[in-house]
Amino acid sequence: MKKFNFEKKEQLVKLAKARGFRNSASSRRVCVFVPTNKKNGAFCSFYREKLTELKRNPKEDKKNILRLEIPQNFSMIENCEKTMDVFEKLVFSTNNNKVKKIFFNQENCRNIDLCAETVAAVLLKDLNDADRRKKKINLFGHYPQDDDLMRIVCASGVTKYLKISNLNPQDMLLFELREGRRTKSTATTSTEKEIQSGKLIEYLDDCLNSCGWELKKEGKQYLSRIVAEILDNAEGHSKTSSWWINAYLKNTGNKTGECHLVIFNFGIPIYESMKDVLSTKSPLNGAITRLLKQHSSRKFFSKIWDENVLLTLYSLQEGVSSKLSTDPTRGNGLADLVQFFQKIGKSADKDPVMVLISGDVFIKFDNVYEMKIVSDNGNKRRQIAFNANNSLMDPPDPDKVKKIKRYFPGTLYSFKFYIDNDYMEKLQNGSPTT
Repeated sequence: MKKFNFEKKEQLVKLAKARGFRNSASSRRVCVFVPTNKKNGAFCSFYREKLTELKRNPKEDKKNILRLEIPQNFSMIENCEKTMDVFEKLVFSTNNNKVKKIFFNQENCRNIDLCAETVAAVLLKDLNDADRRKKKINLFGHYPQDDDLMRIVCASGVTKYLKISNLNPQDMLLFELREGRRTKSTATTSTEKEIQSGKLIEYLDDCLNSCGWELKKEGKQYLSRIVAEILDNAEGHSKTSSWWINAYLKNTGNKTGECHLVIFNFGIPIYESMKDVLSTKSPLNGAITRLLKQHSSRKFFSKIWDENVLLTLYSLQEGVSSKLSTDPTRGNGLADLVQFFQKIGKSADKDPVMVLISGDVFIKFDNVYEMKIVSDNGNKRRQIAFNANNSLMDPPDPDKVKKIKRYFPGTLYSFKFYIDNDYMEKLQNGSPTT
């Protein structure tokens, strides 16, 4: 595998030329051209159609160059609305027959999270993989000026997925972006979901190994069940039969690392599935109806807190699933996942962060509020309500749970957590978890 020093422009240009790409002499950083196709792919089309249904389509750009100026904080965790602006401009403007070039400019980025980079990569590759029927669009752009961000983009971002770069840094452990599809198991083969779930568990174990730890057999089985339910949800709610996983671990010191993980699909938002529950004989009907009535009668609902946000928040609780009426074992995966990362994903001075975006709902987990045991009609279960009383009957903290102005046509999970040997040792001495 040929490697290159990304700090030396001529080496990257030489590699780009070898792969049929051209460089721009006027660029401060490397600027490569990737031939892509005029006809939109399935995912861009689905994204655009959902936004059109919601009358969110922006004014059509008449120019033949689509300039995507990526925000300084390109992050679904910290700056989701401006980040999603980029996706919306991409899926709409490429439907304009006049567009001949797409300029993807990350030169001024100061922060790039894996989630934002992954969604952009999937949409851009979707254009690249579409049928070759009309004139091609040239895709080109600038890398970030920040060397560390450029390395992350080359190792796990847009240019890696489009096969422009092939960087594999020694201080990063990669779980390269992969697309999974709904498949059926046979007597001799596993489903794609089962295969990728197993690979992800192996990868997370490798991350722990790099910091001097490993998962026990029980820990692997526990995580495997969690990931399987998350991927099953991605398949069950998908309208395109596809879902994606991407991750990397960056070593930050002696036996310490920062890990980023993203799982997402294009399909039905969580709250639409929860609304379907109300038309069935699900045991959840009564609780959902009471919650909706409580928040409506007390006039809790507002521009950033509505029925859709409430239903999404409710879906996070232990024992809640839109498939509960057909599978009583469902409804624990997400609660388990949240609790797992909140417990072991800390470092000495940093807390893990997880973001869930589904449709126009944004929920952020950052250890300010934790999953706790509550009593519900004599039954104990885990609950997180994002308020001081940990009560679903009260509105949540609007900084953590809210309705956003942008819309993501599917469900996206973004995780940022830490593996810290010193913290893990203290945790192990008090309460073993791995």
